[in-house]
Amino acid sequence: MTVHASKNWNTQVATLDNLDALVALEEACFSVPWSRKNFEAELEGNQFSRMLLVPHSEYGQKIQVLGYICVWMVFEEIRFLNLAVHQEFRRLGLATQLISQVLHIGIEEGCCRGMLEVRASNQAAKKLYESFHFQGYATRKAYYTRPAEDGILMTLESLVPLYSERRYERGRLVGSQASITQFHHEPGERGYPMATDEHIAENLRTSNEEYRELEESHHRLDAELQQLLKHHVLTPQEEVLKKQLQKEKLGKKDRMATFVRGYRATLEQAGTSG
Repeated sequence: MTVHASKNWNTQVATLDNLDALVALEEACFSVPWSRKNFEAELEGNQFSRMLLVPHSEYGQKIQVLGYICVWMVFEEIRFLNLAVHQEFRRLGLATQLISQVLHIGIEEGCCRGMLEVRASNQAAKKLYESFHFQGYATRKAYYTRPAEDGILMTLESLVPLYSERRYERGRLVGSQASITQFHHEPGERGYPMATDEHIAENLRTSNEEYRELEESHHRLDAELQQLLKHHVLTPQEEVLKKQLQKEKLGKKDRMATFVRGYRATLEQAGTSG
């Protein structure tokens, strides 16, 4: 990568014990911060959510959490939700390390691509994500508020080459079942060409009625969610609806991914027996 941490920061998996410190950091960093309920939902009510933080090395300090990152790992995809570093500790490599670690954990959990949104004016963040090979591919008009601003959608199409090409500088991750270890998988090592997810999905659309219905429901939920997100400020009721739509979408995605994995397993079995 083109950006490296100046030191290895100790990181740990966030828990409800860190709730007060996370809320305090969030409110210090953003004009439209996540609420306490948002954090509670991610920490205990979302099986796809992964949240890491960098604690202050000295217990009892006013600033208890220096930075945190929250992502969703939805089968093959890592979705970046939030990344914050306290103003006094920026440009010291915290964000770089947090991003590196969630990408590495994502690879260990089977993810192969990533996606995120960033304010159009946030050049520092865009440059940081580009150093991990994220690329902008679309714009969401007036996605952000306070101030109103476009959101740039960015995607990382392949995680594996990122780690096979470059050395991974990492700190010590505490309290996670997913260890931060060297990643050795080489794509295509079984010796047969791998069908892409898009190719498999196209075949399933023509051959599996349940998959088609799941995909149609997923698209409908996504349209409802996008319509809701056009509102500049969501009411508490709309926030609840947003969470419900997101969870329903993930449920549909889960079932669709099961079909894709089953189809791929069939292809792999045919490849090994052939």
